[in-house]
Amino acid sequence: MFPSAPERTITAWKGDPRRQNLTRGWLDYLCEPLIYSKEYEDIPEYVDGIKQSVKHLDAFIQSEIDSGIPEGRIALGGFSQGGAISLITGLGGSQWRDVTKDGWRLGGVVCLGGWLPVREKMVRAIFRQ
Repeated sequence: MFPSAPERTITAWKGDPRRQNLTRGWLDYLCEPLIYSKEYEDIPEYVDGIKQSVKHLDAFIQSEIDSGIPEGRIALGGFSQGGAISLITGLGGSQWRDVTKDGWRLGGVVCLGGWLPVREKMVRAIFRQ
Protein backbone atom coordinates (compact mmCIF):
# COMPACT_ATOMS: atom_id res chain seq x y z
CA MET A 1 0.00 0.00 0.00
CA PHE A 2 1.15 3.49 -0.80
CA PRO A 3 -0.60 6.29 1.08
CA SER A 4 -1.47 9.48 -0.75
CA ALA A 5 -0.71 12.86 0.71
CA PRO A 6 -3.71 14.80 2.03
CA GLU A 7 -5.10 17.75 0.12
CA ARG A 8 -3.77 21.14 1.22
CA THR A 9 -3.04 24.61 -0.02
CA ILE A 10 0.51 25.45 -1.03
CA THR A 11 1.56 28.96 0.01
CA ALA A 12 4.03 29.34 -2.89
CA TRP A 13 1.20 28.84 -5.39
CA LYS A 14 -1.21 31.51 -4.11
CA GLY A 15 -2.20 33.87 -6.88
CA ASP A 16 -0.83 31.63 -9.64
CA PRO A 17 -3.71 31.03 -12.09
CA ARG A 18 -1.97 27.91 -13.44
CA ARG A 19 -2.26 26.15 -10.06
CA GLN A 20 -5.23 24.63 -8.27
CA ASN A 21 -6.35 25.94 -4.88
CA LEU A 22 -5.95 22.50 -3.34
CA THR A 23 -3.42 19.86 -4.25
CA ARG A 24 -1.98 16.78 -2.65
CA GLY A 25 1.06 17.56 -0.55
CA TRP A 26 2.76 16.28 2.57
CA LEU A 27 3.81 19.75 3.63
CA ASP A 28 3.43 23.38 2.70
CA TYR A 29 6.27 25.19 1.07
CA LEU A 30 6.63 28.90 1.11
CA CYS A 31 8.47 29.63 -2.13
CA GLU A 32 9.55 28.02 -5.36
CA PRO A 33 11.84 26.40 -6.19
CA LEU A 34 11.36 24.08 -3.26
CA ILE A 35 14.63 24.23 -1.35
CA TYR A 36 15.67 23.62 2.23
CA SER A 37 15.91 26.80 4.29
CA LYS A 38 16.94 26.93 7.93
CA GLU A 39 14.49 29.82 8.41
CA TYR A 40 11.59 27.39 7.83
CA GLU A 41 12.42 25.69 11.14
CA ASP A 42 11.16 28.74 13.01
CA ILE A 43 7.85 29.07 11.13
CA PRO A 44 5.11 27.39 13.23
CA GLU A 45 2.84 26.70 10.23
CA TYR A 46 5.63 24.80 8.46
CA VAL A 47 6.44 22.70 11.54
CA ASP A 48 2.71 22.13 12.19
CA GLY A 49 2.32 20.83 8.62
CA ILE A 50 5.14 18.36 9.21
CA LYS A 51 3.49 17.19 12.44
CA GLN A 52 0.16 16.71 10.62
CA SER A 53 1.85 14.59 7.96
CA VAL A 54 3.72 12.52 10.56
CA LYS A 55 0.41 11.92 12.34
CA HIS A 56 -1.13 10.80 9.01
CA LEU A 57 1.71 8.32 8.38
CA ASP A 58 1.74 7.15 12.01
CA ALA A 59 -1.92 6.17 11.62
CA PHE A 60 -1.11 4.36 8.37
CA ILE A 61 1.79 2.47 9.99
CA GLN A 62 -0.33 1.59 13.03
CA SER A 63 -3.11 0.22 10.80
CA GLU A 64 -0.56 -2.03 9.08
CA ILE A 65 0.72 -3.26 12.46
CA ASP A 66 -2.87 -3.82 13.66
CA SER A 67 -3.50 -5.96 10.56
CA GLY A 68 -0.67 -8.28 11.62
CA ILE A 69 2.41 -6.92 9.83
CA PRO A 70 5.39 -6.73 12.22
CA GLU A 71 6.84 -3.25 12.64
CA GLY A 72 10.26 -4.43 11.45
CA ARG A 73 8.77 -5.66 8.17
CA ILE A 74 7.43 -2.24 7.21
CA ALA A 75 9.50 0.03 4.97
CA LEU A 76 8.50 3.64 4.54
CA GLY A 77 9.49 5.59 1.45
CA GLY A 78 8.58 8.30 -0.95
CA PHE A 79 9.65 10.72 -3.64
CA SER A 80 10.25 14.44 -3.09
CA GLN A 81 7.86 15.61 -0.33
CA GLY A 82 6.94 11.98 0.34
CA GLY A 83 10.59 11.12 0.85
CA ALA A 84 11.07 14.09 3.15
CA ILE A 85 8.12 13.13 5.34
CA SER A 86 9.21 9.47 5.27
CA LEU A 87 12.56 10.50 6.74
CA ILE A 88 10.96 12.60 9.48
CA THR A 89 8.41 9.86 10.31
CA GLY A 90 10.93 7.03 10.23
CA LEU A 91 13.79 8.80 11.99
CA GLY A 92 11.98 11.31 14.16
CA GLY A 93 10.95 10.81 17.73
CA SER A 94 8.35 12.27 20.02
CA GLN A 95 9.18 15.87 19.02
CA TRP A 96 7.02 15.33 15.90
CA ARG A 97 4.17 13.60 17.68
CA ASP A 98 1.45 14.66 20.11
CA VAL A 99 2.12 11.50 22.13
CA THR A 100 5.19 10.23 23.91
CA LYS A 101 5.87 7.53 21.29
CA ASP A 102 9.50 7.87 20.35
CA GLY A 103 9.25 6.79 16.74
CA TRP A 104 9.13 3.41 15.05
CA ARG A 105 11.54 0.53 14.57
CA LEU A 106 10.84 0.08 10.88
CA GLY A 107 12.55 -2.26 8.48
CA GLY A 108 13.73 0.67 6.40
CA VAL A 109 13.23 4.23 5.22
CA VAL A 110 13.79 5.33 1.62
CA CYS A 111 13.95 8.90 0.35
CA LEU A 112 14.17 9.49 -3.41
CA GLY A 113 14.70 13.02 -4.66
CA GLY A 114 13.89 14.44 -1.24
CA TRP A 115 15.57 16.18 1.65
CA LEU A 116 15.55 16.16 5.43
CA PRO A 117 13.23 18.95 6.57
CA VAL A 118 14.10 20.82 9.76
CA ARG A 119 17.49 19.14 9.61
CA GLU A 120 19.05 21.34 12.31
CA LYS A 121 16.42 20.18 14.82
CA MET A 122 16.79 16.57 13.68
CA VAL A 123 20.58 16.62 14.04
CA ARG A 124 20.33 18.08 17.54
CA ALA A 125 17.69 15.48 18.53
CA ILE A 126 19.71 12.57 17.14
CA PHE A 127 22.93 13.58 18.87
CA ARG A 128 21.15 14.13 22.20
CA GLN A 129 20.28 10.43 22.29
